[in-house]
Amino acid sequence: MPYKCERCGMQVERLFQLEDASDSIQYTELTGVTYIDVDHLCFTCLCQELGVTDTDLINEIKKKSKFEVKKELPLEVRKFASYLFAREKGFSGPEITEYFSQYSDMIINYWKMESPPSRWKIFEDCLEQFDKEKQIQILLDICNYEGPFKHGRPSIKEINKLRRLLVELKDNREQDIKYQIVFDLVKDGDFRNESVIEMHISKAIEYYSVDGKEDDCIGQLRKAYEQILIDVTDRISDSKKTKIQCKQSKPNIKERIEFLRANGFYTEELAKYSYQVYKTLCEHGGHPGIATSREKEIKYNIATRMIKDLLEYNSSLENL
Repeated sequence: MPYKCERCGMQVERLFQLEDASDSIQYTELTGVTYIDVDHLCFTCLCQELGVTDTDLINEIKKKSKFEVKKELPLEVRKFASYLFAREKGFSGPEITEYFSQYSDMIINYWKMESPPSRWKIFEDCLEQFDKEKQIQILLDICNYEGPFKHGRPSIKEINKLRRLLVELKDNREQDIKYQIVFDLVKDGDFRNESVIEMHISKAIEYYSVDGKEDDCIGQLRKAYEQILIDVTDRISDSKKTKIQCKQSKPNIKERIEFLRANGFYTEELAKYSYQVYKTLCEHGGHPGIATSREKEIKYNIATRMIKDLLEYNSSLENL
């Protein structure tokens, strides 16, 4: 429903309220009662009243877009997908729009396009109508599609390669969600060294996707686990007024794990397992100082699981 601007008379979809300070003061003085006079203006008149120029608006849009995280597929994945399904092999133009239309009513039918572009362009334009997670799911669906391709089905080898890339992206998204849960548990855990723990976890996330940083990634997770264990055991020790038995001036990791067992927080079997796993995280990879990709993946999953379990365990100690 269109509305009429009180300033210029233009019919617009939305009006903005702006207080008329001068009239508000006059009416308040005349009536002796607080009165606020409001004008209903279109966006153009609002900007003129506030002194906002087109340049100001453009600069604000640029500033906002600079800090926004674009949720889109990596360029190489998007291009590889359009190469497979909309180049020498794959869908025809009409098949592309027909396929994508099952996911959204906003897809323009091929036969209604005034001047249809290349098939790969149509494919990528359709894909960009969705957020990153949906794009991944749609492309995985196409990888499993058993229907007809006018220009022929891409090779199984190439389809499997795209599927692996997409699954990896999907797993990374799940890792992001998992780490958000971890960060929330750290913030809610009332840790003495909260910032140190968050720093180690953040660095581990950063190093995870960098080649040659495998040992650094695992090392940061190990340090996060150590700091969480120290804070948890110190908290229990202070609360129970029970000293952590140690041979040196400060207890080591094994002694802290034993302290949890001695106070009934760990079973003997779990205490042994936890220390063995911790020792595994301290070991280097197959080459001196370098963990292999496979070793990194295994240790990464183990470490994150241990950290999450310890954080959840810490949350159960609220009544101490």
